[in-house]
Amino acid sequence: MKKIIAPIVITLLVLTILFFYIAALVVTSGQTTDFLSNAFLIVIMIIIVIIMATMIYVLFQRIKEIKEEDKDDISKY
Repeated sequence: MKKIIAPIVITLLVLTILFFYIAALVVTSGQTTDFLSNAFLIVIMIIIVIIMATMIYVLFQRIKEIKEEDKDDISKY
């Protein structure tokens, strides 16, 4: 169980940082009236959301991998 806590904490930390970054971009896009600037900010937000979704997917894959891990990996070598 302890092995699962670290990936969850790190993922939540990074997701929180990315969420605040998106919030800052939303505030910035509300202050600009230029179409190109807003389009660029929206593209960056979409990329960040894709990164966030990928991190969640990788977290579930890692948890699955940890649960299926052999208890005595060193004996293989």
